[in-house]
Amino acid sequence: MNLFKEFEKNAWEKKASLYEENWGSVTGQTIETILKLAYVEQGAKVLDIGCGGGHFCNLAYQKGAEVTGCDLSYEMIRIAKSNYPKITFVIEDAEKLSFTDSAFDIITMNYLLLHVADQKKVLLEARRALKENGRIIFTLWREPTNSPALNLIFDSIKTFADTTVIPPADDIFKFARLDTAEAILKEIGFDDITAEFVNTSWRSPSKESFFTAVLSGTRMGGTIELQQLEIREKIKSKIFNDLEQFKDATGFSIRMPSIVVSAKKSA
Repeated sequence: MNLFKEFEKNAWEKKASLYEENWGSVTGQTIETILKLAYVEQGAKVLDIGCGGGHFCNLAYQKGAEVTGCDLSYEMIRIAKSNYPKITFVIEDAEKLSFTDSAFDIITMNYLLLHVADQKKVLLEARRALKENGRIIFTLWREPTNSPALNLIFDSIKTFADTTVIPPADDIFKFARLDTAEAILKEIGFDDITAEFVNTSWRSPSKESFFTAVLSGTRMGGTIELQQLEIREKIKSKIFNDLEQFKDATGFSIRMPSIVVSAKKSA
């Protein structure tokens, strides 16, 4: 198994519940936009890759779609099955799906591309599993220059951390650059490419809860957790200090905007 894929899988097995508790309210803010761009209809065959707790799958299922959710993490699939027992959830590797060619009308990936070693390979595999004229919809975080939350986190990591503590993988923001995303999608056989910005944001009652949430992520959290204690404390202190500007009457509110990209499988 690729080292980064193994790192991600192991992290999800440990952190699935924590991620759901801490990130779910943020990542869930793009689901309605995904549904809108996917044009989910009665009887549509939908695959959600990297399904997490299954929340998008449930909304597509409520619209009458035939839904399958898949994830590399056994623990995430356990949570999804517990949340929505009527929906089919299976273990799958996004880089090598077991589904037949042209099996689905719609494939969705909510922030999945941030957690794979080879983003292009995942998109090619999704294209294979899509019917002709089928549609893929995936979400990404905007780059730190457009995201106060990620700027705060990445600046702290960049200032103090050794980022080589986790295995190398594709640039987390490659597909957030829309010219790059469009060029790659066209190259591998997609057209009718659109992108929509969603002003997702993060609310946290305290600095400690915000930092705990960051640690519950895999790439960012893992990078921080694998530092020496002294470095971890420096990162935490800087995040706490930089958070102060986002304080309001009930805690902290900080923008973490997203991009939802939609494309059609060309003939």
